[in-house]
Amino acid sequence: AMYLASVERKSLADALFERENDLREKKLSAEQDFLSAKQAQAGAAIEVRLAKNELRALGFSEAYIRQLPNQPDESLTRYEMLAPFDGTVVEKHIVLGEVLENSSEAFIIADLSSVWVDLSVYQKDLSLVQKGQQVTVAAGQNLHDAKGPITYIGPVIDEATRTALARVVLPNSDGLWRPGLFVKAHVNVAESPVDLMVRKSALQVIEDKISVFVKTEEGFEPRAVTVGSTDNTFVEITSGLVPGERVVTEGAFTLKAEMGKGSLGDGHNH
Repeated sequence: AMYLASVERKSLADALFERENDLREKKLSAEQDFLSAKQAQAGAAIEVRLAKNELRALGFSEAYIRQLPNQPDESLTRYEMLAPFDGTVVEKHIVLGEVLENSSEAFIIADLSSVWVDLSVYQKDLSLVQKGQQVTVAAGQNLHDAKGPITYIGPVIDEATRTALARVVLPNSDGLWRPGLFVKAHVNVAESPVDLMVRKSALQVIEDKISVFVKTEEGFEPRAVTVGSTDNTFVEITSGLVPGERVVTEGAFTLKAEMGKGSLGDGHNH
């Protein structure tokens, strides 16, 4: 309404200025009348610009604003609410017939193509955590683990928990990572090359020795090994194996049980 009123006033001011300018050229109008008309025209133009800027701030396009003066009156009673970006409505705070103010919150829209994972890092571990480090995030709930970098580390320690915030950004094109999920994360604080490693699931304790089951021509045999550094999934083998040997990574516990029954040996296949 304010925009349409300003457009109408601008139209009248333009007509008045044209009339006064024509009379001035014919020496039929006082200079003061001409200047007053010119000032009124400039003021009306400013009002139009201000009203148009308010509509732009509400998200209306230039094309929509241009065609407003030509719209029937009944169409002006409807307000098209436009989001400033593509996303998903995650909260609705509006009901039919509700009167909204400029500061009212009608909807909350989120771009879930990527999600933030906020981690709590204990004070004693902060020196190990840095921006850019890769983090593996697990949520269970039939979700596959995801990886992303640390993009932000909070500068303040929470007085109650003695932890700081570390934020990880995860891609979420399939929409499976939902805000509010409880997750666990593993931060890769350092990397070191190793010559030989196996999955942790391959390790078994046999006769008080850490061992793995090695594939042989006759079946499988337990082999004592010495382990080195480890992470969430793999463990370094410093002795007991040579590169190229095949070990059991899934079902090693079953083989250990069968060995106890004396059924491990020739012709045993897994």
